Amino acid sequence: MNNSPRFFRTLAFAFTFTIHTAAAQVVMPPVNMGGTSFLDGVAGPGSLLEPVIIEHYHASKFIDSKGNAIPGANSVDSWANLFHVAHITTHQILGGFYGAEFLIPFASLDLNTDFGPKGKNSGPGDILVSPLILEWPGKSLGGKKYFSRFSILFELPTGSYSAARAVNVGSNAGGAFAYYAFTIFPTSKIETSWRIDYRWNAKNSTPFTLLAVGSTQAGQAVHANYAISYEMSPALRLGLNGYVLQQLTEHRLGINSIPNSKERVVAFGPGVQLSSGFWSAFANVDLETMARNRPEGYRVNITLRRVFPHGQ
Repeated sequence: MNNSPRFFRTLAFAFTFTIHTAAAQVVMPPVNMGGTSFLDGVAGPGSLLEPVIIEHYHASKFIDSKGNAIPGANSVDSWANLFHVAHITTHQILGGFYGAEFLIPFASLDLNTDFGPKGKNSGPGDILVSPLILEWPGKSLGGKKYFSRFSILFELPTGSYSAARAVNVGSNAGGAFAYYAFTIFPTSKIETSWRIDYRWNAKNSTPFTLLAVGSTQAGQAVHANYAISYEMSPALRLGLNGYVLQQLTEHRLGINSIPNSKERVVAFGPGVQLSSGFWSAFANVDLETMARNRPEGYRVNITLRRVFPHGQ
């Protein structure tokens, strides 16, 4: 078994903070957009600690359902810092190594719009827990090295929330994810990685009071991170990364669906990864386009990680 730091360097579930505004319409809770990129599928037995996962998001443009910018001075800024721990055992299920992970977020949000919601909030976000990771390392696909992983995660409604606020760090709802991540090496120095997620959102039974409804529920969605990189040296990898989100079902206010409320966004940008021993760090910048029913801006992700391979 390969116990190099690269073998466990990217088992991560950083995720994106969008704004839990409950004025005019419901919005998609946080999802992983751009938080994972290069070598995402590569992992193996051992432990992973990510004490620093910093994400900054800024947008000064809000897009409606037809792709038009909503008039006015509208902006959103968010900062998130996440703490992530994961462990993969040597026990196997369906040929994959079994593991688990958890992630604790802290965030600060600042929303200002001329069309309605505005406010600030900061504090702990909703905790993510995965009781099931299955990792299949070192396989072959078409004669190329192939790594893959399947995971189920649950979002617990533990974040800061008040029904009196239009802007909240927590969702007061929770939800569940299932994702499949893989990395394939077309050559010894080139890799491409993909993570495909499905998200189901639970109901918020105490929504923003001004909505005067008994519950809200964000729609179901699929989203994916994608990346391609080239190994310049054992310590440096450069490439491109991005993400896409497509909502599948409409948001709901009470028992009623909100027409034309499905969210969408596509993003891409440059990325870099640095490695030294069992430590590594990566940074990427993603520029958004093709947004619908959400802000359109840019996102910066910076992650520091330490791996503890099994047996070392």
